[in-house]
Amino acid sequence: MKFLKILCFVALVGMMSATAVKADSAPGDPKLLLSKPGDPVCPPPSGADYMCFSDNSPTDPIFIPALNTPFEFVWDGSTALTELWTSFTAGPAGTVYTCGSVDIFDTAPCTQYSTGVPNLLGIVFFGSTTDSLTPGQGVTGVLEGPEPGSMVLLLSMGLPAIGFARKRWNVGQSA
Repeated sequence: MKFLKILCFVALVGMMSATAVKADSAPGDPKLLLSKPGDPVCPPPSGADYMCFSDNSPTDPIFIPALNTPFEFVWDGSTALTELWTSFTAGPAGTVYTCGSVDIFDTAPCTQYSTGVPNLLGIVFFGSTTDSLTPGQGVTGVLEGPEPGSMVLLLSMGLPAIGFARKRWNVGQSA
């Protein structure tokens, strides 16, 4: 029985290790994700929930206003946009942000940049002549918030279960 207890303890420690928790190779949270919406038009019709923009640079980025809320915007410039500059309100100090895209700006990396404004972070997406925003093309940006960590979920359910199992074990041993 003692061997079985030790084996269970080793298995539990193994499940809670950083390697096992991140075994799915999921990227870090939070993440700014871009994707293409339908075919919006500029100027937006009355009541539309997207905006049109024709200027985009490190000093005039697209601002993603809310966490976990898709924000649609349409490039209304005269030429293809090969770099998309975005900004958002920073989270707690030390938060690491990642970025990614679906269907657009996915041939080159995206990277974080300094906006020069306190509590405001930026991410720039790079494209190419074949992977860019054409005039009238829309993009949806979502700043996905952090999900509860696997370790927290395991501990929130695992520790009570271990305590209950130990209590049952002790009752069984005394009977």
